[in-house]
Amino acid sequence: MKKIIEFLKKHRKLLSNIFTILVIVLMIIYLYKNRLVFDSLKNLKVEYIVYIILSQVTTVAVTALLNQKIIQTLDRDISYSDAFHLQYANNFLNKIISEGGALFRGYYLKKTHKLPYTKYISTIAGSYILSFFFYSMMGLVSMAYLFFVKGKSNYWILIFFIALFFGTIILIWVNPRFKNKKNNRILGLINSILEGWVKIKENKKNLLVFSSLTLLLLLLHVPLSVFVYRGLGHSIGVFESLYMSCMGIITTFINVTPNGIGVKEGIYMFSSDIIGLNSEVLLLGSLISRAITLASSFILGGISYFKISSKLKKENIE
Repeated sequence: MKKIIEFLKKHRKLLSNIFTILVIVLMIIYLYKNRLVFDSLKNLKVEYIVYIILSQVTTVAVTALLNQKIIQTLDRDISYSDAFHLQYANNFLNKIISEGGALFRGYYLKKTHKLPYTKYISTIAGSYILSFFFYSMMGLVSMAYLFFVKGKSNYWILIFFIALFFGTIILIWVNPRFKNKKNNRILGLINSILEGWVKIKENKKNLLVFSSLTLLLLLLHVPLSVFVYRGLGHSIGVFESLYMSCMGIITTFINVTPNGIGVKEGIYMFSSDIIGLNSEVLLLGSLISRAITLASSFILGGISYFKISSKLKKENIE
């Protein structure tokens, strides 16, 4: 087992690239076999594309504000403009390389704000506890509505949300600390996350701000799914979209492939009975959403990346 783990660590990038290619090939084959679904593209109007882009820009703007507040808790002052461009550069790089955005952001903060990467990662990871709490809670709310009103359910997803919800409650209230005498990497990561959470909840005002921005981010994702599938000529309700948003955001934390491609699509297709759309329509809608956000991320994110990179070069010269 130890040799297997060491092999996976050593060849992580290669395995990630192979898995990404495999996922893309399988999605292409699946869509080819169900190519009649592309008839839905005739209904995709320009106005819906604009709505999707605006929704994506708004979520980046709010995410940037959240990151700015998190960095400020570490006694570092970063302008909102820098936080915004840094977030877009992060999104741009994540589309190309798995975790590429996180590494670039860490390097920038260390160079320009003397902020240790481990300290930043610990604090932002601590904020994930809050995020998972709200996402799992709203996921349960959406599933409760869909079950009691529309008779739709998926017990595997329900168990996942329940486990995540109560797991984060334990971390929030009990705040455990694990002994790590053998320097186990996983235990070290968990303790780092818990340290970040302690730092966040020390200030009740910051905790309220983080909670509000986290919920706002989730609610901003809801119209995105509505716009995408309405643009394809299919209608989904608010609670179906809320469920998709909760699952979609959670899967972004699974860095198996660049930008989690294939992971979110797989979960959507697995739970198509809840959403009420055919799996091929769900796959096409998700890929269209990715294509539109990819285009805007490459344009706006590319501009942000070069702006941030130019600032780094100037500081290195000085």
